[in-house]
Order: sequence, then C-alpha cells, then structure tokens
Amino acid sequence: MAQRQLTDLAVRAIRAKAEYFEVVDGTSGLRLAVFPSGAKSWIARYRRPDSGKTAKLTIGRYPTMPLSTARIRVAEARDAVNKGVDPGQDKQRKKFEDRQAETDRAADTVAKHAQAFLDWQAKRLRPAGWQQQHHVIRDFALPAWGSKSVHDIRKRDVIELVEGIAEDRPYMANRAFGVIRRFYRWLRERDVVTFSPADGVKKPSVERARDRALSPPEIKRLWHALDTVGGPACAAIKLLLLTGQRRGEVAAMTGSEVDGDTWLLPAARTKNGKPHAVPLSRQALAVIEQQPRIHGCDFVFTSGSKPVANFAGVKQEIDAIMKPEAAWRVHDLRRTCASGMQRLGTRSEVIERALNHRAGLYRSVAGIYQVDPLTQEVRDALAAWGREVERIVKGESGKVVKFR
Repeated sequence: MAQRQLTDLAVRAIRAKAEYFEVVDGTSGLRLAVFPSGAKSWIARYRRPDSGKTAKLTIGRYPTMPLSTARIRVAEARDAVNKGVDPGQDKQRKKFEDRQAETDRAADTVAKHAQAFLDWQAKRLRPAGWQQQHHVIRDFALPAWGSKSVHDIRKRDVIELVEGIAEDRPYMANRAFGVIRRFYRWLRERDVVTFSPADGVKKPSVERARDRALSPPEIKRLWHALDTVGGPACAAIKLLLLTGQRRGEVAAMTGSEVDGDTWLLPAARTKNGKPHAVPLSRQALAVIEQQPRIHGCDFVFTSGSKPVANFAGVKQEIDAIMKPEAAWRVHDLRRTCASGMQRLGTRSEVIERALNHRAGLYRSVAGIYQVDPLTQEVRDALAAWGREVERIVKGESGKVVKFR
C-alpha cells in the first residue's frame, strides 16, 4: 500500500495494476482505491465506535468527486467517529432516507392527489361546481399527467396543457387553468409541494360577455329541429328555452321536484346555493308530461338511470337541421328566454327572479333588502313567454301582448 501526499496531477497519473491496491493521502486518512479495471474510488478506513472493529467507508468515485471534496468528506467522517457516530451506518441511514424520500415522491402522483382533492371539494362545492372540476381533472389533467409526480409538473407543462385546450375551446381552457391553479394551491396548503407550476401563468384566453340570443325565426327552426331529432336531450333543451334555467339544473330535474305547476329546485342544485321555485307554463308542463317515466328512476330527462348529458352530440344534429344564423350555445337559450321576456315588457327585477340570477339589481345592498319573491309576476312572465314561444313555433300572427 503506497502512502504519499496526493495531488490532482498525481491521482490522474496513477495507473491500474493486475491487482487491487490503495494509495494513502498522507495523514488525512483518505485513500484512493484503484481497481484492475482502472476505476478509482475514494475510501476511508476507521474503527467502529461501538465495537472497535475496522470498517471501510466508500466516499465517492473519482473523477466525479475531486480530491479536494474527498478530503472534506473524510474530515467529516473522522469528526463523526470522534463524536461516537459510525459514518458507515450514518451513510446507510441517509441512503435509506433518500430512497424513501424518492419513493414517497414517486408515490405523490397527480392521479392520487387529484382524487383526494375531488373528494375534499365534493364536501364543499355545489354539484355544478364539483362537476366542472371533475371534468377538467378527468378529461384533461389525468390523461396528460396522471402517472407523473405532482413535484415534477412544471410551468411549461401547465402552459402546454391549457394552450392545447384553447386551440378550439378557449373558454374551457380558462376553466381548466382555474381548476389546476386551485388544485396546486390545495397541495401547497397541505405541504405536499413547495411551489405551484401555475404561478405566473396567464389565463390562455380573453373572455368577452356574450350577447347571443336566438331570433324568432331561429326559435321556430330550433323547435322543429328538436322535434325531428327527438329524445330526452331535445326535450330538456325545449324546457331550457321555456324556463331560462341552467342546463345542469334542467338536465337533472327529478319528478319529485315538480309540485303541480311549480318546479322546486333545492339549494344544493342551484348555482347560487339558494332554493328556487320555477313556475311552469302550460307549454313547459306539456314537455315534462310527455317524457316517459322509467321504473326506479326519478330523473325526468333520461334514457336509463342517469340524467341526460349528451348535449354536444345532439346539438350537432340540431344545427344540421336548424341552420342557425350564427354560432350558438345551449346556454344562449337562457339569454334568449330573458330577452324574450324583456321584449314582452317584463321588468328587469322580475326577469332576474325568474332566472334565479343574483346580479345586477339584486347584487349588494339591493339584494339584501329587496326580498319580495315576486311570485305572481314571475309566473305571469313565464306564462307569457311560453305563449310567445308557442306563437312563434306555430307561425301564428298577431300582436304581442305586453304586461307589467
């Protein structure tokens, strides 16, 4: 075993022999192990504090670890021995902890934490809000990131995901970005991650308030297209037009919510968390009564055991027959209903009550003190709108009756 004060040049010059040998670095306690293959490693030999037996500590490979760093490491090991700590066992413990940390990190998959996030949100959000979060995670986040660790998602990943959605669904991209940002904020609050990859990312699309409402000729063509295509989704769309309620509320309507000529929406099913009584016009009641009832299922618009949901596919069939004047969305029927009631002379506060819309007149102070439900006014307004839709669909002429 050779012994000398090593230098970087000397270490590079040492050549392998037929047998393994070690070169001692002066009095530092560091040794260079040279293998017949030519590989070199830094080691140290010491006596275990508990038994006094000689043990070998591998410090690192050369040239990955240079001489200067190896001397620092062997000095740290010598200090540990002097304090009664076995550096070999300490190294194994740290390696185990590192492996365990890596295992834990790998187990922190997006799929695992996304499910926990949705379970947590299910206790806090109304069904409509939870459904959107579930949709974003199931259809966008999990296919792209499901098996990845939440620690490995970077800002670039978020940008690529939401920009990909924005190519043909710009508003959906904004919703997806909001859910991802909330998901990572939740992870950070629970100390799962230390940073959010959504931080500093801008919303992918600029949203503008829509003002699309179907014209009377479009309403007529829409109704005839709905009759042609048929099915529970088309019936639900008719009720959307006649009542102005939200798609999710109409789609999940149950028979037990209908009490005579009134639809009683529970707070758990409304966007604003307020119970809502919707007067049903003669035309709306006719749509509901025409739906076949399925034994054991309380949903009004269904073809099985679940509420109707295939609006996108049905709308393509409807558009092919209807030939709209411009692109429209199912949600535009809510605005069409509101615009129609306004055209008939309905006061704004009555329209807002009819649509269960807590904005405009009923926002802030006005919403606190103006608590009159305007029940009869809402009933009259929706009844007049039902008659107007019927008149448009049948193509009847005549003066529109206005009321206040």
